[in-house]
Amino acid sequence: MFNFNIKKHVARLTPPFWRTAFQLGWLESLLSPLKTVNESFVSWVTSKRVELTYNGQTIHLERMLNDIFDSSLRRIKIIHSTDLRDYDYFFSEEQPGDYDYFFSELQPARYSWFTFEFALTETQGFRVTVPAELASLEDQIKGQILIYKIATIQYELNYI
Repeated sequence: MFNFNIKKHVARLTPPFWRTAFQLGWLESLLSPLKTVNESFVSWVTSKRVELTYNGQTIHLERMLNDIFDSSLRRIKIIHSTDLRDYDYFFSEEQPGDYDYFFSELQPARYSWFTFEFALTETQGFRVTVPAELASLEDQIKGQILIYKIATIQYELNYI
């Protein structure tokens, strides 16, 4: 699509009465820096086409992070939050009832969670696990995530 042949374009755009060997050679030498500009443009277009295939979906975000930062081993993973989970009760139990408390009493917490369970319940939408060797690239990883994630979704970056 971006085939830029300088000789061909110079020959086509030069009027027939100016098509001497000297004139064509001189115009080709003037336009030769455009070849490097065209090559850099083609490489830029190719990289942008790859970037346009990424979107905010998990599989694409994970693929994009692995393509950029860990292309050989592909160890970057995205783990979703568990805040939409169902709570399990024994068959003999029922849903916790609503109880009345005196003002002097402190109302107990409705559910008890371990700290590792609570880590993703309300604050984060997803967790990105990254190998510890990539800790020096934290700013670049966060920048790439911010480009593609939905604005209201929070995330956490963990190193393994």
